[in-house]
Amino acid sequence: MNHDLKYGLILGIISVVISASIITIDYTLVASAWWVGLISFIITITVLLIAGFQLRKNQEGILPFKEAFLSTWLIVVIAGAISTAYSMLQYNVLTPELPAQLQETMVNQTASMLQGIGADDETIDQAIADLEEENPFSVNNLLMSFLYTSILGGAVLAAIIGLIIKKKPAPEFR
Repeated sequence: MNHDLKYGLILGIISVVISASIITIDYTLVASAWWVGLISFIITITVLLIAGFQLRKNQEGILPFKEAFLSTWLIVVIAGAISTAYSMLQYNVLTPELPAQLQETMVNQTASMLQGIGADDETIDQAIADLEEENPFSVNNLLMSFLYTSILGGAVLAAIIGLIIKKKPAPEFR
């Protein structure tokens, strides 16, 4: 199996398992648990580093930046596509009522937070209206999230990881 596809599938499956577990345990964590995103990010970095160092090892310790970047970016895009496809299935087929429940949770949490910092009623009402107007779980918004997170954000992450895992051949002395 192709190296990039293998690690893209691994990362994508891990992402789906985390998402499905969170929804099963307590769906409100999707909207409120910042630490879930942090854990997912750490897992992503870890898988990308493992994949990158494995690729470098497979190439006898030599890995140009371009190849490191492209491999890492492809892994992120594959994983993001899997995760996005799962989200579309989850929110539109398996549990179509879940987006409304999550949106209600986000509205309540935002209102509580704004009240907690002393925001006036007009500010709170506007924030709630903005949240109620947008459905972050629609197919269009999930695709836009894939574009920004996996394709564009993945390119930045791949560049950073590529700089870490790249290795030039040792200079030859004559």
